[in-house]
Amino acid sequence: MAAAPIHDDFRFEYDQVQRARLRRRVQWYAGVLIALRLISLLVMTLNVLSQEQVHTPSIALLVSFGSSAFAIFAYGWVFVDAWQTDRPRQAQLRVLRWVLIATTILSTLVSLLVAYLISPVEQDPSQLGVWSSWRNALLFAGLQMFTVFQVHFIACVFLPWSPRESVRPMFPVLGLTTGCLLVLAFLVGFAGSKPTAPWVTIPAALILSIGCVAALLPGIAVSWWKSSRFARDFLIQHLRRGYTDIRREMTDAQRIHENLFPRPEQRGGLQLDYRYAPMRAIGGDYLYAKFINGQILGALRTGELPDGTGTQPPDIEPCELVLILDVCGHGISAALTVNRLHGELERQLAEQPNITPAELLCALNRYVYLTLAHHSIFVTAVAFRVSESTDRLHYASAGHPPAIVLRPDAPAELLAPTAMVLGVDRDLMIEDQNASVPFRPGDTLIAYTDGATEARNVQGEILSTNGLSDLAQASVGARKPQPAPRPTPQTAPPHSPGVCTRLMSAINQHRFGPPTDDTLIVHVCRASTPASTPPHAPAPRPIPATQTAGA
Repeated sequence: MAAAPIHDDFRFEYDQVQRARLRRRVQWYAGVLIALRLISLLVMTLNVLSQEQVHTPSIALLVSFGSSAFAIFAYGWVFVDAWQTDRPRQAQLRVLRWVLIATTILSTLVSLLVAYLISPVEQDPSQLGVWSSWRNALLFAGLQMFTVFQVHFIACVFLPWSPRESVRPMFPVLGLTTGCLLVLAFLVGFAGSKPTAPWVTIPAALILSIGCVAALLPGIAVSWWKSSRFARDFLIQHLRRGYTDIRREMTDAQRIHENLFPRPEQRGGLQLDYRYAPMRAIGGDYLYAKFINGQILGALRTGELPDGTGTQPPDIEPCELVLILDVCGHGISAALTVNRLHGELERQLAEQPNITPAELLCALNRYVYLTLAHHSIFVTAVAFRVSESTDRLHYASAGHPPAIVLRPDAPAELLAPTAMVLGVDRDLMIEDQNASVPFRPGDTLIAYTDGATEARNVQGEILSTNGLSDLAQASVGARKPQPAPRPTPQTAPPHSPGVCTRLMSAINQHRFGPPTDDTLIVHVCRASTPASTPPHAPAPRPIPATQTAGA
């Protein structure tokens, strides 16, 4: 289990949590060591008092008493400092490191003194105080290994530090231990009762020093496991919290993004409906629709007020303008581009309410070329303008998949692109500036984005334009266009939600696996017998197709 890397976004909070955590653990650590030292003093005192004859305390006993008293004082100061002072983490570690070094070096000197006092006096009183046997060196090495293991392991159990931070206080102690063992090896080799060659004693001392280093391994393993687990748990917790925040922000962004879409609506003999299934929460497919009323938009253009005051506006033919955009890419970046294009569309329609589809695509192409193309963002688009008075559907398509026009008792007609993708060149070359087809009562327009035709089945075959055309004819044939009844204030106007729902369900049935692109299906039809259009409330927005795939 490797330590989880902490990203810079979480670094400050991670350091703050580690700082507070270290402060609490230092208090526990110092309190436990004070208790252990007090217990050792109590045991030594009872041992002295339990002897039948009172002797003068030995040097080793006095040194042990002094070492324990010093440790109690030092760790008591650490406890009070951690309790009353909120130091930075590195400052806390620095204080703790020096206390560990001082107390451990003092324990090392106590071990050396204890090993020195245990000498073969009974066999040879003349060798008192002289290192004449390996037994003393081995005893010192054993005591020191235990001291290093005990001090380091207990510290690693309590303190939240990394393996590198845990071994730093031990370097001076290991250096002192190695020096003492080399001196003892020299004394054994030259001053002992049985001299030994230096090339034997010095390697032996180094081996014993390596044993002291090995005593650190258990503590290093504990500190590594604790620091790795804490970093992993911290990262998981904050990623989970960050994911929740992102989901909440994405929900808000999705609501704002969906508010840019029009409501399914019917006015006169025209009906508009759509279904949108983004690959993620938000995407780069967009539908813009506006029912153009000559009186209102003409007033906006000439300054006439809604109450009728002002100059008489010029006549603008009532019609419906529909525009479908597909921004390259997916997710947040594509949705942000859609928001920018929506603002440009609103400006263009406010300034030129009678703009043709070709002129609208040319204006959008200039905007995309000047503001988005240098970011490698390009857009496909198709614009329609439905004229009920002339029964014509005017259109212009910039690299967009062919729209489908369905007529009763006639084959489907595909509207091929008339220009290249928006943003590739500054000037958009449109093959036919006035491209149009008949669009009479009973006719239906199905427009879509490439997520529909590129849906793949289990064999990897795409649906294709012809396959979608067949599905569209089947979906439209399941619900014949009916005369548009006059809506009443109590009921919402009919908006024919069935065609888009059935078509989206058919696409989902063909698709194998999750969607790989955003999918937008738009349905515009003319009722067989147009009706007048009284004021009414717009129909509710459709539920995203990702939530109604089984409908």
